[in-house]
This record gives sequence, structure tokens and C-alpha cells, in this order.
Amino acid sequence: MGATVQGYGQSILCVKNTGIEIWLPFQVFGRAWAVVMTRLLEAIAHQQVIEFTPRIMTQRAQGEDAPCWKESCVEALSWFLFLLKVPPSHELVQLWQVIDWGKINQIAAPVYQNAHAGRLAWAPAQLVAILVLMFLYGVAHETTIVARIQENIVWCWFCGFGLFGPFPAHDALYEFRKRMGIERFEQVLTMVVQACLQAGLVANDLVHFDLTAVIAAGHRWSPYERAVILTRALIRYLELAWAEQTPEQPFPEALRILAAEVALEVLPHKGLDNTKPGRVVKSVERWSAKAEGHNPAWQEASETVVRALSPEAEPLPLQEAVQ
Repeated sequence: MGATVQGYGQSILCVKNTGIEIWLPFQVFGRAWAVVMTRLLEAIAHQQVIEFTPRIMTQRAQGEDAPCWKESCVEALSWFLFLLKVPPSHELVQLWQVIDWGKINQIAAPVYQNAHAGRLAWAPAQLVAILVLMFLYGVAHETTIVARIQENIVWCWFCGFGLFGPFPAHDALYEFRKRMGIERFEQVLTMVVQACLQAGLVANDLVHFDLTAVIAAGHRWSPYERAVILTRALIRYLELAWAEQTPEQPFPEALRILAAEVALEVLPHKGLDNTKPGRVVKSVERWSAKAEGHNPAWQEASETVVRALSPEAEPLPLQEAVQ
């Protein structure tokens, strides 16, 4: 049993019992043929990063006690489409190159005991990559993010999967977090969130919520502290989602509120004891909208903003707030 489909430019798709054959003559590519050939020959000659994401993310560490990860095989069709449709200039390609995926697997390795027996596990690097996409693109649910990875060719490449899978079930993310424990999980997420911040892939309103002065006077948050607070906010969101208590607000807004909540807890100020995280977020938004060339709220002295956020205080005029 078989069938043949004739396409444009004498292209042919031949279906057989043993597989599928595709023939794409150069006419199909038109003027892009020279570009296609150049990229193919360069990729083959230099072994570009585009073709080896699964190998890097699922590579087993040296040593007989190193955990064994499931292999994500990229067959020829996935490789070809990744090469053509994942631009080297894409933000996720640049981010993928700066994250130490091997380090993620190394940090997670001690909690896996399948070196000599047991089922192969999904590589922690791949599961963390899924969470990175969830964080960057505001996808609220694990079931949604896993489904969308299978539909988005760049996301699929970023996570080290072939176009035809296999893909983890959504509960693999929950099991991964439970296995890692809160401290190890936070360590890994902080590392990748910091990479996202350094790459400029996090929206300003999310990066700077914590630069409002919900802090001790004179303190300025370091990039690492921002990464830690965003990480803890993301973990808190995931915990709510896994408990089927997902916030009603859209993902970015919910994450901003949770981040403000974490900031208030981490560096409390006596003038903010009764301040709700939502008020911090709204105050930042209001000041930013009115700034018109003045310093935004997160650049102000802490005591100025503390007074404005205190429950008993009246909102400061813009001129006083930016002095």
C-alpha cells in the first residue's frame, strides 16, 4: 500500500509502508535556493548549534553513577526545518547559547538514582527550558505550554525536542519540581532567570517592580537579587497552579503582584507593614505613566516612596515624588 502526492515544482511526497520519501528539487526554493545551499553546507561543515541542541541538553555526564537521560532524536526532516526556520538572530537562539544547560543537569544530578537501573528521566535542562518559555511568554498553565511547544518550531528547538517528539506530559514539570526540592529548584531557576535578564528578554515593568523602594533606605537591588525575587515569584505562581489555585489575573500581572509580595517579605520596611503587593504594582504603574521625562518610580529614594505607600499617607504629588 502506498500513495504519491505531486506538489509544486515537481516536488514529490511518496508514502510507503516502510516510511515517507520527500523530493524537493531546487525549483521549489526559487531565488532562496542559493541561501538554502549556503546554510546547509555551512551547517554540515561547521556543525552549527542549530543541529545539536538535544545532544547538548541530554548529554550524560562522565562517571558510572551519572544519571541517564532520555534522548531526543532529531531526525533529518526536523534538522532541515530547524536549520531553515530557526533564525540565528532569534532572541531564543541567543538566550539558548548563554545558558549553561550542562550545569543545570549537573545541579539536578544528585536527586536522580537511575544510573544502573530504572527508567530514563527527562533531562532537567529540557524541563527548565519549558519553564523558561512559560516565564518569558506568559503562558499560564503547564498543559498549555507543553501543547504549544509541539506547535511552535522555535520553541521545540529551544527545548531540545524533535518535531515529532517524544514530548513530556505536563505533570513531568510538577514531578521535576518535587524531586528537586525548593532550594535546588530555586538555584537552577535563578540561574536561567538571570540569563534572561542579562539578555534583555524580560519586560521592563516586570524587571523594575522591585526597584520601588519597598526596601531599606539607600538599598539598590542588584541584578542577582532581581533574578532571585523573580524566581521566587515564579515558583510561588507554579505552586498555586499545581494546587489548582491559579490567580485570576493574567500571567504577567499575577507574576508582578507575586514578585512585589516576595520583595515585601524579603526586605520588610516598618512603613509598609500593611501595604498589599497589588498596591505596590499599581503605584509603580501610576507613577510611570505620569513621569513624562522624570525619573520612574523605581529610581526614587526609598523613604520618598515608603511615605507615599504608607496606608495612612496621602499620595505624593508627582513633583515631590521625583525630586
